[in-house]
Amino acid sequence: MANAEATRRISGRGVQRLPPWAAGSLGVLLVGLGFSALVALLFWRTQAAMIGEIHAGLQRTARIAVQSIDVGGHGDFTSPAQHLSPEYQQAIAPLRAVLAADPEVAFAWTVVEREGVLHFVLDGSTPRPGDTTVAPDWVQIMEVFEDPPADLFSALREGRSVVSQPYTDEWGSFISAFEPLKNGEGRTVAALGIDLRLTQYEARLAPVQRAALLALGVGWVVAFVVGLTVWASRRNDRTARELARQLRTVNALLAVSRALSTGVRLDELLPVIVAQTTEVMGVERSGLLLHEPATGALRYSVAQGLDARSVPAFAPGEGIAQRALREGQLQNVPDCKKDTAFSSRPDEGTALQTRNLLALPIRRGDGQAVGVLEVVNKLGDEGFDRDDEVLLEALGGLVLMAFDRARLTEVYVEKQKLDEALKLAASIQMSMVPQAFPKPGTTPVEVHAQLLPAKEVGGDFYDFFWLDAHRLALVMADVSGKAMPAALFMAKAKTLVKAAALLIDGPDEILRRANDELAADNDAGMFVTVFLGILDTRDGRLRYSNAGHNPPLRASTGTLSALDGADGVALGVMEGLDYRSAELALEHGDVLFLFTDGVNEAMDPRGQPWGQAAMEAAFASTEGTMAARNEAMVAAIRKHAGGAEQSDDIAVLMVRWL
Repeated sequence: MANAEATRRISGRGVQRLPPWAAGSLGVLLVGLGFSALVALLFWRTQAAMIGEIHAGLQRTARIAVQSIDVGGHGDFTSPAQHLSPEYQQAIAPLRAVLAADPEVAFAWTVVEREGVLHFVLDGSTPRPGDTTVAPDWVQIMEVFEDPPADLFSALREGRSVVSQPYTDEWGSFISAFEPLKNGEGRTVAALGIDLRLTQYEARLAPVQRAALLALGVGWVVAFVVGLTVWASRRNDRTARELARQLRTVNALLAVSRALSTGVRLDELLPVIVAQTTEVMGVERSGLLLHEPATGALRYSVAQGLDARSVPAFAPGEGIAQRALREGQLQNVPDCKKDTAFSSRPDEGTALQTRNLLALPIRRGDGQAVGVLEVVNKLGDEGFDRDDEVLLEALGGLVLMAFDRARLTEVYVEKQKLDEALKLAASIQMSMVPQAFPKPGTTPVEVHAQLLPAKEVGGDFYDFFWLDAHRLALVMADVSGKAMPAALFMAKAKTLVKAAALLIDGPDEILRRANDELAADNDAGMFVTVFLGILDTRDGRLRYSNAGHNPPLRASTGTLSALDGADGVALGVMEGLDYRSAELALEHGDVLFLFTDGVNEAMDPRGQPWGQAAMEAAFASTEGTMAARNEAMVAAIRKHAGGAEQSDDIAVLMVRWL
């Protein structure tokens, strides 16, 4: 309940949606190790968000290009002989700029409609006079578009922006953005097309598909929150209630994960799962009924709000739980009194009366019945919705996970299973931090980063994400401790920092809000040091705040300096802390180096740390791209270690303002 109140605080009064200028949507991907239903849900939501961003990006490109086209002179081009004329070459210059700026854009062109037939006019891939190197895939002026997509007619005839469904024509398979060209009277006279090849489109979705396939193979262990991915230009539709539910879920899964990592006995695991089910689902009580193979009966094993031993077993055909097990489907009963299968025996002798319930059948992969997980009386006036059903299915996976774990009695088998899970956890943790970096020349900054955990999983993390079209957030953090507890706390901290950054302006206020949330329900006493910077790529202005982390280094015209002046206490220590911010102006070509203490405190075989001075000297000697300089730093760390086991997690991030 403390976490629920903390969640309400981060939601904030009046922050039901992100403001339009934020141009981003807040999505939280919950990944649970061991329950594939939750992974599948996250996969579909993530893929839908990525498709929406691809469409939005194509539309942005098309709208920018339309603003540069001379609509008044567009109708003057009516003959193929004009394609080498200076006027035509000038007219297609904006389209050539689009192709040069974004290598993934295949074609940029315009069409007009004459008596129901579409004719090409401008083509950005048209060769310049004397150019013999361009592939002959450009079109002639007024060449007929033989097989146009239907969405193109919508842009022409309805005068609206359209992103097409995948289609194929004689030049290949594409997804295109179509933008109307309107004259001074507001009448549509032509349409602009921006083509993205279908292979490029599928390549952007491939990482999500690979990550989902990787996670679907696991049936147990931990759950942690994976990345908030923000796509500029999408309005946020998530409400504070959804964010509160997700944060409650994180805490519940942390508790269950701790139980799974410390014990295998069912009488220890099942009460924890049922208690967390009540908290996460927001209900009056929860219970687990186990199946008795000999009689087919269902009997309460764990129940809240009543004495499980005092409730007689439910015979086959008796009660909603038996119906759920028999039909193999989740039962959502909004009014139990109207359901003829409902049995009121669990209410007898208690002050609670069952109004509505969810009953989830639990079976092993071979079809063997385990039991039924039941939640009763949704808090508030509303009944259970589809989100509740999905969440209960994920929690049911934890029950099945507990039974599977209890069956592993051999120490060797248990260790092998744990090793495999840690490998997968490491893979998923790596997927939580950005692995794709801006291509050189496509943005005003060059960014590269690496994360090297000391164990299979760790607590260090970096992040960078756009707050809007011009502001880039930079995060470097280090959680206290190592291995799985640090990784779980890292997932929560990363989510809260990014969520606050999307809702609040100012690095000091962002850290203050994230600290209050982390400290509110932190019985384990863990904390995380965080450096947060917000870089305005238009003028190089960097605002930053530091919660107990190593100050980053700045390399500028031969000088090296640390970013001091905004020091504060690590996040999670206690509530109510205030943080300071500082500001500096970067010069053209300046490089920022963000790192964790696994870099300057790297140990050699004698236990001697690398040291701040040696680290700064190594950084000053690096050169080239950000990727090359990061690789050089990692190589220098390993040279100092001399084969010694890595003593701490290592995270490095370099940014050059161009």
